[in-house]
Amino acid sequence: MTGRRKPLWPTILATLCCAVQAILLCGLSYEYSPTEDEPAHIASGITHWRHGTFDAYRVNPPLVRMLATLPILPLQPSLEYSSRLGETPYSRNEFVLGRMFLFENASEIRQLVFLSRLTCIPFVLLGGVVCYLWGSKLYGPAAGLFSMVMWTVCPNILGHGCLVTTDVAAASTGVFASYAFWLWTTTLEWKQCYVAGVGLALAMLTKSIWIILIPLWLLVGGAILLQRYFSVPTSDSMRDTPSSRRAAPNPKIVFAQICTVIACGVFLLNAGYGFEKSLRPLGQFQFISETLGGIDAHRVPGNILAFNPVSWIPCPFPANFLQGIDTQKYDFERGKLAYLNGEFQRGGWWYYYLFAFAVKAPAGYVLAVLLRCCQSGVSFGKIGLRFISEGREQSSLRLSRRFSVATSWITQWFHLFLFLVVISLVSSQTGINQGIRYLIPAFPFLYIWVGGLVKPKTACSVCQPVAAGR
Repeated sequence: MTGRRKPLWPTILATLCCAVQAILLCGLSYEYSPTEDEPAHIASGITHWRHGTFDAYRVNPPLVRMLATLPILPLQPSLEYSSRLGETPYSRNEFVLGRMFLFENASEIRQLVFLSRLTCIPFVLLGGVVCYLWGSKLYGPAAGLFSMVMWTVCPNILGHGCLVTTDVAAASTGVFASYAFWLWTTTLEWKQCYVAGVGLALAMLTKSIWIILIPLWLLVGGAILLQRYFSVPTSDSMRDTPSSRRAAPNPKIVFAQICTVIACGVFLLNAGYGFEKSLRPLGQFQFISETLGGIDAHRVPGNILAFNPVSWIPCPFPANFLQGIDTQKYDFERGKLAYLNGEFQRGGWWYYYLFAFAVKAPAGYVLAVLLRCCQSGVSFGKIGLRFISEGREQSSLRLSRRFSVATSWITQWFHLFLFLVVISLVSSQTGINQGIRYLIPAFPFLYIWVGGLVKPKTACSVCQPVAAGR
């Protein structure tokens, strides 16, 4: 007997979405004039290839700009590398390089920028494909297409996706890495473990914000292990059956897989930097943010770990990756002039990005988010009622089932959890409130979650572990 064939229409429509988005991005890439950041990214990428150093534009990892400059390297664009680059840790010399690149290649700057922008389009398409795949896995093909359409026609994605910047690329690589890890949590297979490690490296090589995936994945991996343990039968008569032993994963193997994911990601991150200044002892860094350099670091670079017992420990991250985080933190601590709703102030507001999304996203997007919030509130209410209805059961069974349901939230709502983490982290850095682009890495997780509107019944799927235990 042959199995039921999957319908082709979702794949055809998803391919059509990719084609439409690629055409729109190509047109925008040709029409837009260079933005302020793009010459700095392109010039820094050229110096990476020509001189093998990653000091330029260290606040962002080098993957996007190195790929963006590949098509223009054979054209030999003029750029005089400044020996003063990196002379002081407080200067942002990449913008000096960017202006030099503009002036020295003024006659062909349009062609150079256009070719560089074309290499960024695959990142945008990757984000849409992952939205479709993850949404389909959670809520069905129609929901996956809904999420993909939201990504495809989102004005902010189209506007920033055709530029040589890192925001949309970070959103795509971040959701790809998270999807790969989520697949690992559902299968616990070694091959999926390696894919998640590659995804983690790609995300961190695109934007340093994705370093938060390491502690989050450690937390989620531990929760998944406990969930699988508590999901097996808990009565003494059933605990030692062959089926129960097969249901519970080997803790040692799961721990080894989690370590492999992170080790693979960190190794490939160092490889992306050409192992430049890798494994430098923590005490040898000079930081300019007060968080890492001390209270006087804004005037004189320092290191709070210099005379600490851990100062001899090698840093697992490339030196420029860590110092890029430090430079970004320095900018946040100093604060910049921000504008919101007719008001200027130095620094910003914790609700800036929530307000920016409400006014810059299409009205239909905002309405869809509000409807999804209402739907999810009802779902969580049903889960709470189910907890209460189990009050008469035996204490040990009730505890195991409640824990199983609580930890299953992490897998069923993993995408929403990541969205909340990203938006909380971005909103907490009020030193720089300049545009909605800093929130873009959270967009794909939001769109996947909103896709659940198309198939409401799956919104209560987190209750399934409890129902199965009855």
